[in-house]
Amino acid sequence: MSLDDLYFHKAMGYSFIGHYTPSQNQNFYKDLNECNTNIKECNLCQLCKIRQDSVLIDICEHSYDAKIIFVSLMAYDGIKRDIDAFKALIGKEFSNAYFSFLLKCITTRSKFENFIANNDINANLKPCKPYFDLEQKMLKPKIIIALGAQVFKALMGESGYAYTSVRGGLYRLGDMLVMPTHDLAFLAKNPSLKCEIIADLHKLKAFL
Repeated sequence: MSLDDLYFHKAMGYSFIGHYTPSQNQNFYKDLNECNTNIKECNLCQLCKIRQDSVLIDICEHSYDAKIIFVSLMAYDGIKRDIDAFKALIGKEFSNAYFSFLLKCITTRSKFENFIANNDINANLKPCKPYFDLEQKMLKPKIIIALGAQVFKALMGESGYAYTSVRGGLYRLGDMLVMPTHDLAFLAKNPSLKCEIIADLHKLKAFL
């Protein structure tokens, strides 16, 4: 077990006294709400210093039976409004989709943008990603929509590609498929690209 694993298990509430060998498939919590409560006290990365709240569970609807998870990088105050607008854009076929975030701390929009501009995101993703891994193992989706290049790279662990060449494709990740497309922030600044997202998601109708 690596040092990162030990820190993560400690954050989950384990006290390492004597011999202990945790299972890779072990569920630490009875449900996502219990895990989300624990994240509010997490201090494994620098985001805890600007955190207002935490978000493990879907902040719009608790669609725990969703076949599709949309994954964004990080939440900020007002994200629910942006997600509701995004859902209206992509159509009723995705009304039951679940929205998640790789970084589980919520902060203000200005602090979010400042953090992204001035910090090594990978350094903060590393200790936080196990929370997302636990989330998707409990939800068991068929498809993950990676909103943005950073999310796709974090999920797939690949970097030697041009994002424009992979956007809209379907890639195997274990028992799931991953599709990268534009993120919410990029779409807000480039509304003319809405048609590209709709075209990407149209490919998924066969899975719905």
